[in-house]
Amino acid sequence: MRHNSFLRVLYSRAKGLVARAFSPNRSKKMVIIGITWTDGKTSTSYFTAQLLQKSWYTVWLACGQEYRIWDKKEKNLTKRTTPSPFFVWNFLWRCYRAWCTHVVLETSSHALIQRRVFGVFYDICAITNLTQEHGDYHPTMKEYAQAKAQLFKKLQHTSAWFWQKLCIHKPSKPVAIIPSGIPYQDIFTKNSPDTIINFDLWKDKTIDIQKQPSNHSLQTHTRYHAHILSQDQSSSQIEFFVSKKESYTWNIPLPWSYNVSNMIIAWIICHSCSISRSSLAWYITKVAPVAWRMQHVAIAKDINVFVDFAVTPWALSSVLLFARTVTKNKVWLVFWCTWWQHDHIKRPLMWTVAVQWADHVVITEDESYGESINDIYQDIVRDIPAESMQNIYFEPKRKDAIWYALEQATSWDVVLVTWMGDLESRNDGTKEIARSDIDVIKQYSTN
Repeated sequence: MRHNSFLRVLYSRAKGLVARAFSPNRSKKMVIIGITWTDGKTSTSYFTAQLLQKSWYTVWLACGQEYRIWDKKEKNLTKRTTPSPFFVWNFLWRCYRAWCTHVVLETSSHALIQRRVFGVFYDICAITNLTQEHGDYHPTMKEYAQAKAQLFKKLQHTSAWFWQKLCIHKPSKPVAIIPSGIPYQDIFTKNSPDTIINFDLWKDKTIDIQKQPSNHSLQTHTRYHAHILSQDQSSSQIEFFVSKKESYTWNIPLPWSYNVSNMIIAWIICHSCSISRSSLAWYITKVAPVAWRMQHVAIAKDINVFVDFAVTPWALSSVLLFARTVTKNKVWLVFWCTWWQHDHIKRPLMWTVAVQWADHVVITEDESYGESINDIYQDIVRDIPAESMQNIYFEPKRKDAIWYALEQATSWDVVLVTWMGDLESRNDGTKEIARSDIDVIKQYSTN
């Protein structure tokens, strides 16, 4: 049975209804923050949780990597961004019993379609971007946008005055945070609440944030502006303008412009939770980077090594463009693209990006889910011009592929290891196999 077949979706929706029917709705008594995406959701979720914690709120985080309260972590072994509805409601019950004030809940399009979060009351929702992904589940980008937009419909009655009396931390009105340049923006804004915050991610190395009323609101128009002053492989300096008379300079331990944009989305979320601008200006300089998200790995050799979870064409192009800013020398990319049966559009797009922006590409295996590694390789290189093949290398064993790139890279080159490196295991179609790209890189350094 196809995983997006009518019967399977119906079964998943039935589970959502049953889970809600037998679970008390504790989401009304906490501030529920929903973050959806194609890329950037985990970074945004972690940044938001950190800023809230530094503001002395009790925060629980549920994302594709792990579940976390303060410094306590539970590994997400399902590899699902949003687990089953029974887990979601049990998780919210645990949050409530732990006197949690805020919950940051990554919410996938699959979860929305399958009703895994049916009945959850959201107070603040944000979407980081919308790019090609899950082509099997969403045959067109418009259908993908419509699935994501279901999250914002859940904001309509979230912050009614009655529930504000039960939870004093709730914002006075539900808030939707939507990129101004996102495809099908009208789909997201059509059913959004009074407070809609739009932001422009890219504009001459600046990030513009604009708060404006929707058609049925009389709120005052506000505009923010952020300019990236400088960046290197481990940090960024940003000038953030609240008004003509009020601005802040942030020195944050985060490389890469997209990390900066995710941080600013987190700033908007936390400011919507009534955290003062002056407090956020201090907290934001203390936020820790997110592991495996453009993470710099130091080794004995004088090259820059980064690990990133780049599994979409847009994410891959973004990290490669960042690598180009770090070095004037060569960029080595350790690359893979599986799931052909899941998304027939993504693989050729990914490969086009890899050839365009990397000087050398090392193709290796990752999560194959039973698909032949040799078939994947042949499919990847099928339409590559012969002159480009001289800089393409195929090494089926991932450890050997990473070591080959590290060995061949010369002084001040960049080696970028992408795909599913954030996971501690990979699925070859029959079993889970332990792995860690960062450990492999460190082993090379000590070898």
